[in-house]
This record gives sequence, structure tokens and C-alpha cells, in this order.
Amino acid sequence: MEGKVDLLFEEDEGWVIVDYKTDDVNGEALEQRFRFYLEQGNWYAEAVRHATEAKVKEVIFFFVRSGKTRIIQDRV
Repeated sequence: MEGKVDLLFEEDEGWVIVDYKTDDVNGEALEQRFRFYLEQGNWYAEAVRHATEAKVKEVIFFFVRSGKTRIIQDRV
């Protein structure tokens, strides 16, 4: 797997990871693409946890063309 975290910042509750996606999708196609990216988001969370030894609050995928976000919270 290859990838780069686009934005990383810390809040009181833990680190927030943001990954910008340029896929031109909406509706069910967006949901399918989000599911496709779940493993990547979990790897990002694990890498940040390992590097910082701190909690990851959430991983946000921002689909820039549609303006929609999808968030992983309960698994990070």
C-alpha cells in the first residue's frame, strides 16, 4: 500500500487525519469508493498511532469534487 496523509492535526480528543480524494463520484458510487478506501484509512491511523504514540480521533475522507466527507471513527 502506498499513500500520503494530506492533512494531520491534533485536537484535545486525539489526532485527526484528512485525506483528499479527487474521485468524481456521488450517491452509491461514493459509498462504494469510501468502502474501498477504508483499509487505507485504517493504515493511516495505525501509522500515526505508531509515530505519535497517541490516540487517533478520526480519519476523514474529503471527496473534493462532490464536497462530501466520510469519516472513520469507531475503528481508529
